[in-house]
Amino acid sequence: MASRRYIRQPNYQRMGVPLPCLCRGQGLQRIAMNKSGTKTTVRVKAPKRRVQTRKTVNQVTIHKARRVKLALNGSNGEHTGDDDMPKKQRVKKVKRVAKRVVRKVKRVVQDGLQLSVCAAKYAIAIADPWDKNAMGACVPSFPSRPSMKTHGYLRGTVTIGGTTGLPGYGWILVSPALANNAPCIFYTTTGYSGSPNMVTQTGGTQTAGTVSVSCANLPFNGSSLTTNSNNDRTFVQGRIVASSISVRYTGTELNRGGSVYCYCNSDHSNLGQLSVDNLGIYAETEISSPASNRNKCSVTCFATNDAELAYGYSAQIDDGQHNQLNAIYPFSRLGFIGSQQGVNVNYGGAPMAIGLQGIAGTTYFFEYIIHAEYIGPGAQSMLTHNSVDFDGLAIVQTAASNLFEAKLSSPMTPMPVLMKRELVEASKIYGPAMRKAGAAMLKSSLK
Repeated sequence: MASRRYIRQPNYQRMGVPLPCLCRGQGLQRIAMNKSGTKTTVRVKAPKRRVQTRKTVNQVTIHKARRVKLALNGSNGEHTGDDDMPKKQRVKKVKRVAKRVVRKVKRVVQDGLQLSVCAAKYAIAIADPWDKNAMGACVPSFPSRPSMKTHGYLRGTVTIGGTTGLPGYGWILVSPALANNAPCIFYTTTGYSGSPNMVTQTGGTQTAGTVSVSCANLPFNGSSLTTNSNNDRTFVQGRIVASSISVRYTGTELNRGGSVYCYCNSDHSNLGQLSVDNLGIYAETEISSPASNRNKCSVTCFATNDAELAYGYSAQIDDGQHNQLNAIYPFSRLGFIGSQQGVNVNYGGAPMAIGLQGIAGTTYFFEYIIHAEYIGPGAQSMLTHNSVDFDGLAIVQTAASNLFEAKLSSPMTPMPVLMKRELVEASKIYGPAMRKAGAAMLKSSLK
Protein backbone atom coordinates (compact mmCIF):
# COMPACT_ATOMS: atom_id res chain seq x y z
CA MET A 1 0.00 0.00 0.00
CA ALA A 2 1.35 3.39 -0.89
CA SER A 3 2.56 5.54 1.97
CA ARG A 4 0.79 8.84 2.24
CA ARG A 5 1.54 12.07 3.99
CA TYR A 6 -0.28 15.41 4.20
CA ILE A 7 1.71 18.59 3.58
CA ARG A 8 0.47 22.19 3.30
CA GLN A 9 0.98 23.99 0.02
CA PRO A 10 4.11 26.06 0.90
CA ASN A 11 6.08 22.84 1.59
CA TYR A 12 5.47 21.50 -1.91
CA GLN A 13 7.55 24.25 -3.42
CA ARG A 14 10.48 23.49 -1.11
CA MET A 15 10.38 19.84 -2.26
CA GLY A 16 10.39 20.84 -5.92
CA VAL A 17 7.25 18.89 -6.69
CA PRO A 18 5.29 20.30 -9.69
CA LEU A 19 1.85 21.38 -8.60
CA PRO A 20 -1.27 22.27 -10.53
CA CYS A 21 -2.49 25.89 -10.41
CA LEU A 22 -4.61 26.08 -7.31
CA CYS A 23 -6.34 29.04 -5.67
CA ARG A 24 -5.76 29.92 -2.09
CA GLY A 25 -8.06 28.53 0.49
CA GLN A 26 -8.70 25.20 -1.31
CA GLY A 27 -7.35 23.10 1.54
CA LEU A 28 -4.62 20.43 1.63
CA GLN A 29 -2.84 18.49 -1.13
CA ARG A 30 -2.25 14.77 -0.74
CA ILE A 31 1.01 13.35 -2.10
CA ALA A 32 0.76 9.62 -2.71
CA MET A 33 3.55 7.21 -3.69
CA ASN A 34 2.36 4.76 -6.34
CA LYS A 35 3.67 1.17 -6.54
CA SER A 36 5.94 2.19 -9.40
CA GLY A 37 7.57 4.81 -7.20
CA THR A 38 6.10 7.79 -9.05
CA LYS A 39 4.90 10.74 -6.97
CA THR A 40 1.42 11.99 -7.77
CA THR A 41 -0.49 14.98 -6.46
CA VAL A 42 -4.15 14.51 -5.64
CA ARG A 43 -6.47 17.31 -4.54
CA VAL A 44 -8.63 16.47 -1.56
CA LYS A 45 -11.65 18.25 -0.13
CA ALA A 46 -10.85 20.75 2.59
CA PRO A 47 -12.08 19.79 6.07
CA LYS A 48 -15.03 21.66 7.45
CA ARG A 49 -14.19 24.63 9.62
CA ARG A 50 -15.14 24.46 13.28
CA VAL A 51 -18.37 26.32 14.02
CA GLN A 52 -18.07 28.48 17.09
CA THR A 53 -20.88 28.83 19.55
CA ARG A 54 -22.66 32.15 20.10
CA LYS A 55 -20.92 32.62 23.40
CA THR A 56 -17.47 31.98 21.92
CA VAL A 57 -18.12 34.38 19.04
CA ASN A 58 -19.17 37.15 21.40
CA GLN A 59 -16.06 36.64 23.52
CA VAL A 60 -13.61 36.88 20.64
CA THR A 61 -15.46 39.33 18.40
CA ILE A 62 -13.21 42.29 19.04
CA HIS A 63 -10.06 40.14 18.94
CA LYS A 64 -11.06 38.67 15.58
CA ALA A 65 -11.86 42.10 14.21
CA ARG A 66 -8.36 43.28 15.07
CA ARG A 67 -6.78 40.21 13.47
CA VAL A 68 -8.75 40.61 10.28
CA LYS A 69 -7.90 44.30 10.13
CA LEU A 70 -4.18 43.54 10.48
CA ALA A 71 -4.41 40.82 7.85
CA LEU A 72 -6.20 43.21 5.49
CA ASN A 73 -4.08 46.32 5.97
CA GLY A 74 -0.59 45.04 6.80
CA SER A 75 2.32 47.36 7.54
CA ASN A 76 3.20 47.84 3.85
CA GLY A 77 -0.36 47.74 2.48
CA GLU A 78 -0.15 44.10 1.35
CA HIS A 79 -1.61 40.88 2.65
CA THR A 80 0.11 39.74 5.83
CA GLY A 81 -0.57 37.30 8.62
CA ASP A 82 -1.49 33.65 8.67
CA ASP A 83 -4.91 34.06 7.11
CA ASP A 84 -4.59 33.05 3.44
CA MET A 85 -8.09 34.06 2.23
CA PRO A 86 -8.49 36.22 -0.88
CA LYS A 87 -8.89 39.94 -0.29
CA LYS A 88 -12.58 39.97 -1.25
CA GLN A 89 -13.34 37.28 1.30
CA ARG A 90 -11.32 39.09 3.95
CA VAL A 91 -13.32 42.30 3.31
CA LYS A 92 -16.56 40.38 3.74
CA LYS A 93 -15.26 38.90 6.96
CA VAL A 94 -14.45 42.34 8.34
CA LYS A 95 -18.00 43.48 7.56
CA ARG A 96 -19.48 40.43 9.27
CA VAL A 97 -17.41 41.02 12.38
CA ALA A 98 -18.35 44.70 12.41
CA LYS A 99 -22.05 43.85 12.21
CA ARG A 100 -21.69 41.46 15.14
CA VAL A 101 -20.03 44.20 17.20
CA VAL A 102 -22.85 46.66 16.37
CA ARG A 103 -25.52 44.12 17.29
CA LYS A 104 -23.73 43.40 20.55
CA VAL A 105 -23.57 47.09 21.46
CA LYS A 106 -27.27 47.54 20.66
CA ARG A 107 -28.16 44.60 22.90
CA VAL A 108 -26.17 46.11 25.76
CA VAL A 109 -27.87 49.50 25.39
CA GLN A 110 -31.33 48.00 25.16
CA ASP A 111 -30.79 45.73 28.12
CA GLY A 112 -29.34 48.58 30.16
CA LEU A 113 -32.38 50.87 29.76
CA GLN A 114 -35.69 49.12 30.36
CA LEU A 115 -38.80 51.19 31.01
CA SER A 116 -42.49 50.47 31.00
CA VAL A 117 -44.67 52.34 28.50
CA CYS A 118 -45.99 54.58 31.27
CA ALA A 119 -42.46 55.45 32.45
CA ALA A 120 -41.30 56.04 28.87
CA LYS A 121 -44.17 58.45 28.21
CA TYR A 122 -43.42 60.17 31.51
CA ALA A 123 -39.82 60.72 30.39
CA ILE A 124 -40.90 62.04 26.98
CA ALA A 125 -43.42 64.41 28.59
CA ILE A 126 -40.59 65.95 30.62
CA ALA A 127 -37.98 66.07 27.86
CA ASP A 128 -40.23 67.10 24.94
CA PRO A 129 -43.86 67.68 26.00
CA TRP A 130 -44.92 68.50 22.41
CA ASP A 131 -43.82 65.10 21.08
CA LYS A 132 -46.70 62.95 19.81
CA ASN A 133 -45.51 60.03 21.95
CA ALA A 134 -45.99 62.15 25.08
CA MET A 135 -49.75 62.24 24.54
CA GLY A 136 -51.48 60.07 27.12
CA ALA A 137 -48.57 60.35 29.56
CA CYS A 138 -48.98 59.07 33.10
CA VAL A 139 -46.95 58.87 36.32
CA PRO A 140 -45.78 55.27 37.01
CA SER A 141 -46.17 55.61 40.78
CA PHE A 142 -48.04 53.62 43.42
CA PRO A 143 -50.98 53.11 43.65
CA SER A 144 -51.60 52.40 39.98
CA ARG A 145 -55.21 53.44 39.55
CA PRO A 146 -56.81 53.67 36.09
CA SER A 147 -56.96 57.31 35.10
CA MET A 148 -58.15 59.66 32.39
CA LYS A 149 -55.10 60.99 30.54
CA THR A 150 -55.35 64.24 28.64
CA HIS A 151 -53.50 67.42 27.76
CA GLY A 152 -54.27 71.09 27.24
CA TYR A 153 -52.42 73.85 25.42
CA LEU A 154 -52.36 77.60 24.89
CA ARG A 155 -50.73 79.90 22.35
CA GLY A 156 -50.30 83.65 22.36
CA THR A 157 -48.01 86.64 21.91
CA VAL A 158 -46.08 88.40 24.66
CA THR A 159 -44.80 91.94 24.10
CA ILE A 160 -41.89 93.82 25.66
CA GLY A 161 -43.28 96.98 27.23
CA GLY A 162 -41.84 100.46 27.59
CA THR A 163 -41.27 103.52 25.45
CA THR A 164 -41.19 102.64 21.75
CA GLY A 165 -37.66 102.38 20.43
CA LEU A 166 -36.06 102.20 23.91
CA PRO A 167 -35.03 99.17 25.98
CA GLY A 168 -37.75 97.59 28.07
CA TYR A 169 -38.87 94.39 29.77
CA GLY A 170 -41.56 91.76 29.31
CA TRP A 171 -42.31 88.51 31.10
CA ILE A 172 -44.48 85.41 31.42
CA LEU A 173 -45.42 83.79 34.73
CA VAL A 174 -46.83 80.25 34.65
CA SER A 175 -48.94 78.60 37.38
CA PRO A 176 -49.85 75.13 36.01
CA ALA A 177 -53.54 74.51 36.73
CA LEU A 178 -55.84 71.50 36.37
CA ALA A 179 -59.05 73.50 35.84
CA ASN A 180 -60.11 75.00 32.53
CA ASN A 181 -61.31 78.22 34.16
CA ALA A 182 -58.33 78.80 36.48
CA PRO A 183 -55.80 81.40 35.23
CA CYS A 184 -52.48 79.70 34.60
CA ILE A 185 -50.50 82.20 32.47
CA PHE A 186 -49.83 85.87 33.21
CA TYR A 187 -47.96 87.89 30.58
CA THR A 188 -47.30 91.42 29.34
CA THR A 189 -48.87 93.14 26.33
CA THR A 190 -48.40 96.39 24.41
CA GLY A 191 -49.73 98.54 27.25
CA TYR A 192 -47.15 97.39 29.77
CA SER A 193 -44.87 100.01 31.32
CA GLY A 194 -41.69 98.03 30.72
CA SER A 195 -40.82 97.54 34.39
CA PRO A 196 -38.51 94.59 35.14
CA ASN A 197 -40.63 93.59 38.18
CA MET A 198 -42.93 90.63 37.48
CA VAL A 199 -45.96 91.91 39.42
CA THR A 200 -49.42 90.73 38.39
CA GLN A 201 -51.42 93.03 40.66
CA THR A 202 -50.92 96.02 42.92
CA GLY A 203 -53.30 96.99 45.70
CA GLY A 204 -55.89 94.52 44.53
CA THR A 205 -55.83 95.84 40.95
CA GLN A 206 -54.54 93.99 37.91
CA THR A 207 -51.27 95.51 36.72
CA ALA A 208 -51.82 97.63 33.61
CA GLY A 209 -50.63 95.97 30.43
CA THR A 210 -50.78 92.41 31.82
CA VAL A 211 -53.19 89.62 30.91
CA SER A 212 -54.15 86.38 32.68
CA VAL A 213 -55.54 83.43 30.68
CA SER A 214 -56.70 79.90 31.47
CA CYS A 215 -56.30 76.65 29.56
CA ALA A 216 -59.85 76.34 28.25
CA ASN A 217 -59.40 72.99 26.47
CA LEU A 218 -58.92 71.01 29.71
CA PRO A 219 -61.98 68.85 30.47
CA PHE A 220 -62.98 70.00 33.99
CA ASN A 221 -63.60 73.32 35.74
CA GLY A 222 -62.60 74.42 39.21
CA SER A 223 -65.95 73.51 40.79
CA SER A 224 -65.56 69.85 39.73
CA LEU A 225 -62.19 69.74 41.46
CA THR A 226 -63.07 71.59 44.69
CA THR A 227 -66.78 71.01 45.49
CA ASN A 228 -67.22 68.06 47.83
CA SER A 229 -70.07 65.60 47.37
CA ASN A 230 -71.99 63.73 50.05
CA ASN A 231 -69.28 61.10 50.36
CA ASP A 232 -66.69 63.79 51.12
CA ARG A 233 -65.04 63.50 47.71
CA THR A 234 -65.04 65.84 44.75
CA PHE A 235 -66.44 65.05 41.30
CA VAL A 236 -62.90 64.53 39.96
CA GLN A 237 -59.36 64.68 41.31
CA GLY A 238 -56.31 65.40 39.20
CA ARG A 239 -52.55 65.56 39.11
CA ILE A 240 -50.07 67.13 36.73
CA VAL A 241 -47.67 64.85 34.83
CA ALA A 242 -45.62 67.68 33.30
CA SER A 243 -46.11 71.24 32.11
CA SER A 244 -43.98 73.36 29.81
CA ILE A 245 -43.84 76.76 28.13
CA SER A 246 -41.65 78.01 25.30
CA VAL A 247 -41.08 81.33 23.53
CA ARG A 248 -39.77 82.13 20.06
CA TYR A 249 -38.79 85.52 18.66
CA THR A 250 -41.22 86.90 16.08
CA GLY A 251 -40.11 90.55 15.91
CA THR A 252 -38.27 92.40 13.16
CA GLU A 253 -34.70 91.78 12.09
CA LEU A 254 -33.78 95.34 13.15
CA ASN A 255 -34.79 94.71 16.78
CA ARG A 256 -33.49 91.14 16.97
CA GLY A 257 -31.44 91.37 20.16
CA GLY A 258 -31.72 91.43 23.93
CA SER A 259 -31.90 88.48 26.34
CA VAL A 260 -34.30 85.66 27.16
CA TYR A 261 -34.35 84.00 30.63
CA CYS A 262 -36.15 80.65 31.03
CA TYR A 263 -36.35 79.34 34.58
CA CYS A 264 -38.27 76.84 36.74
CA ASN A 265 -37.70 76.94 40.48
CA SER A 266 -36.57 73.54 41.75
CA ASP A 267 -38.64 73.97 44.96
CA HIS A 268 -41.62 75.32 43.01
CA SER A 269 -41.52 78.57 44.95
CA ASN A 270 -43.50 81.54 43.70
CA LEU A 271 -41.51 83.69 41.24
CA GLY A 272 -44.07 86.47 41.21
CA GLN A 273 -42.91 89.85 42.57
CA LEU A 274 -39.33 89.10 41.43
CA SER A 275 -37.40 91.05 38.80
CA VAL A 276 -36.48 89.77 35.35
CA ASP A 277 -32.85 90.51 36.14
CA ASN A 278 -33.08 88.26 39.22
CA LEU A 279 -33.74 85.23 37.02
CA GLY A 280 -30.16 85.36 35.77
CA ILE A 281 -28.66 84.58 39.19
CA TYR A 282 -29.97 81.00 39.26
CA ALA A 283 -27.74 78.25 37.90
CA GLU A 284 -30.69 76.44 36.31
CA THR A 285 -31.72 79.46 34.22
CA GLU A 286 -31.30 79.02 30.48
CA ILE A 287 -30.13 82.32 29.03
CA SER A 288 -30.22 82.95 25.28
CA SER A 289 -30.49 85.78 22.80
CA PRO A 290 -32.47 86.08 19.56
CA ALA A 291 -29.47 87.92 18.11
CA SER A 292 -27.78 84.58 17.38
CA ASN A 293 -30.80 82.56 16.22
CA ARG A 294 -34.58 82.31 16.42
CA ASN A 295 -34.62 79.03 18.30
CA LYS A 296 -37.14 78.37 21.03
CA CYS A 297 -36.34 78.80 24.70
CA SER A 298 -38.41 76.40 26.80
CA VAL A 299 -38.74 75.33 30.42
CA THR A 300 -40.53 72.29 31.89
CA CYS A 301 -42.05 71.71 35.32
CA PHE A 302 -42.73 68.28 36.86
CA ALA A 303 -43.43 66.80 40.29
CA THR A 304 -40.58 67.03 42.79
CA ASN A 305 -42.12 65.44 45.92
CA ASP A 306 -44.71 62.86 47.00
CA ALA A 307 -47.45 65.45 47.51
CA GLU A 308 -47.18 66.62 43.91
CA LEU A 309 -47.17 63.04 42.63
CA ALA A 310 -50.45 62.29 44.43
CA TYR A 311 -53.97 63.26 43.44
CA GLY A 312 -55.18 66.36 45.26
CA TYR A 313 -58.31 66.09 47.41
CA SER A 314 -59.81 69.38 48.50
CA ALA A 315 -61.47 67.69 51.50
CA GLN A 316 -58.05 67.17 53.09
CA ILE A 317 -57.87 70.86 54.08
CA ASP A 318 -60.79 72.95 55.30
CA ASP A 319 -59.47 76.37 54.32
CA GLY A 320 -60.98 77.44 50.98
CA GLN A 321 -57.90 79.11 49.55
CA HIS A 322 -55.61 76.21 50.37
CA ASN A 323 -58.19 73.82 48.97
CA GLN A 324 -57.83 75.63 45.68
CA LEU A 325 -54.05 75.29 45.79
CA ASN A 326 -54.26 71.63 46.71
CA ALA A 327 -56.81 70.63 44.08
CA ILE A 328 -56.21 73.05 41.20
CA TYR A 329 -52.61 74.28 41.55
CA PRO A 330 -50.67 71.25 42.89
CA PHE A 331 -47.32 72.76 41.86
CA SER A 332 -48.08 76.00 43.73
CA ARG A 333 -48.44 74.73 47.30
CA LEU A 334 -45.86 77.19 48.63
CA GLY A 335 -47.92 80.33 48.02
CA PHE A 336 -50.25 82.46 45.94
CA ILE A 337 -49.26 84.63 43.04
CA GLY A 338 -50.97 87.68 44.60
CA SER A 339 -49.57 89.22 47.79
CA GLN A 340 -52.63 91.26 48.82
CA GLN A 341 -56.37 90.75 49.03
CA GLY A 342 -58.06 91.30 45.71
CA VAL A 343 -57.51 89.88 42.24
CA ASN A 344 -55.08 86.98 41.79
CA VAL A 345 -54.96 86.27 45.54
CA ASN A 346 -56.50 82.81 45.06
CA TYR A 347 -54.32 81.94 42.08
CA GLY A 348 -51.43 79.59 42.68
CA GLY A 349 -47.87 80.86 42.72
CA ALA A 350 -45.82 80.68 39.53
CA PRO A 351 -42.91 78.17 39.68
CA MET A 352 -42.05 78.91 36.02
CA ALA A 353 -41.09 82.23 34.48
CA ILE A 354 -39.68 83.59 31.23
CA GLY A 355 -38.11 87.05 31.34
CA LEU A 356 -37.54 89.14 28.22
CA GLN A 357 -35.26 92.13 27.76
CA GLY A 358 -35.02 94.09 24.51
CA ILE A 359 -36.47 96.95 22.49
CA ALA A 360 -39.99 97.98 23.51
CA GLY A 361 -42.64 96.63 21.17
CA THR A 362 -40.71 93.45 20.34
CA THR A 363 -42.96 90.40 20.25
CA TYR A 364 -42.44 86.73 21.11
CA PHE A 365 -44.74 83.81 20.32
CA PHE A 366 -45.36 81.48 23.30
CA GLU A 367 -46.74 77.95 23.52
CA TYR A 368 -47.96 76.31 26.71
CA ILE A 369 -48.84 72.64 27.24
CA ILE A 370 -49.90 70.59 30.23
CA HIS A 371 -50.22 66.80 30.57
CA ALA A 372 -52.63 65.72 33.31
CA GLU A 373 -54.42 62.71 34.82
CA TYR A 374 -57.90 62.66 36.37
CA ILE A 375 -59.73 60.11 38.50
CA GLY A 376 -63.13 60.07 40.16
CA PRO A 377 -66.78 59.74 39.10
CA GLY A 378 -66.48 62.43 36.44
CA ALA A 379 -63.69 60.58 34.63
CA GLN A 380 -65.13 57.04 34.74
CA SER A 381 -65.97 56.81 31.04
CA MET A 382 -62.42 57.75 29.95
CA LEU A 383 -60.28 55.64 32.29
CA THR A 384 -57.32 53.70 30.91
CA HIS A 385 -54.96 51.39 32.77
CA ASN A 386 -51.73 52.48 34.46
CA SER A 387 -48.66 50.54 35.51
CA VAL A 388 -46.41 50.74 38.56
CA ASP A 389 -42.75 50.96 37.63
CA PHE A 390 -40.67 51.86 40.67
CA ASP A 391 -37.34 51.52 38.87
CA GLY A 392 -38.68 53.41 35.86
CA LEU A 393 -39.96 56.26 38.04
CA ALA A 394 -36.62 56.43 39.87
CA ILE A 395 -34.66 56.45 36.60
CA VAL A 396 -36.80 59.19 35.05
CA GLN A 397 -36.75 61.34 38.18
CA THR A 398 -32.97 60.95 38.51
CA ALA A 399 -32.41 61.82 34.86
CA ALA A 400 -34.79 64.79 35.01
CA SER A 401 -33.12 66.21 38.12
CA ASN A 402 -29.76 66.09 36.32
CA LEU A 403 -31.00 67.91 33.24
CA PHE A 404 -30.11 71.33 34.64
CA GLU A 405 -26.45 70.42 35.13
CA ALA A 406 -26.35 68.72 31.76
CA LYS A 407 -27.74 71.84 30.12
CA LEU A 408 -25.03 73.96 31.75
CA SER A 409 -22.26 71.76 30.36
CA SER A 410 -23.90 71.43 26.91
CA PRO A 411 -26.01 74.56 26.36
CA MET A 412 -26.41 73.98 22.60
CA THR A 413 -27.58 70.36 22.93
CA PRO A 414 -31.36 69.86 22.54
CA MET A 415 -33.24 68.82 25.68
CA PRO A 416 -34.47 65.46 24.26
CA VAL A 417 -30.88 64.46 23.47
CA LEU A 418 -29.76 65.41 26.98
CA MET A 419 -32.67 63.51 28.50
CA LYS A 420 -31.83 60.36 26.54
CA ARG A 421 -28.21 60.60 27.66
CA GLU A 422 -29.18 61.11 31.31
CA LEU A 423 -31.66 58.21 31.17
CA VAL A 424 -28.91 55.85 30.04
CA GLU A 425 -26.62 57.10 32.82
CA ALA A 426 -29.37 56.88 35.43
CA SER A 427 -30.22 53.33 34.38
CA LYS A 428 -26.69 52.26 35.32
CA ILE A 429 -27.38 53.22 38.93
CA TYR A 430 -30.16 50.65 39.09
CA GLY A 431 -28.33 47.97 37.12
CA PRO A 432 -27.02 44.68 38.56
CA ALA A 433 -23.40 45.89 38.52
CA MET A 434 -24.17 48.92 40.67
CA ARG A 435 -26.25 46.84 43.07
CA LYS A 436 -23.35 44.43 43.48
CA ALA A 437 -21.00 47.34 44.12
CA GLY A 438 -23.36 48.71 46.77
CA ALA A 439 -23.66 45.31 48.41
CA ALA A 440 -19.88 44.94 48.49
CA MET A 441 -19.53 48.36 50.10
CA LEU A 442 -22.17 47.49 52.69
CA LYS A 443 -20.48 44.21 53.58
CA SER A 444 -17.09 45.86 53.93
CA SER A 445 -18.47 48.55 56.24
CA LEU A 446 -20.67 46.32 58.42
CA LYS A 447 -18.14 43.69 59.40
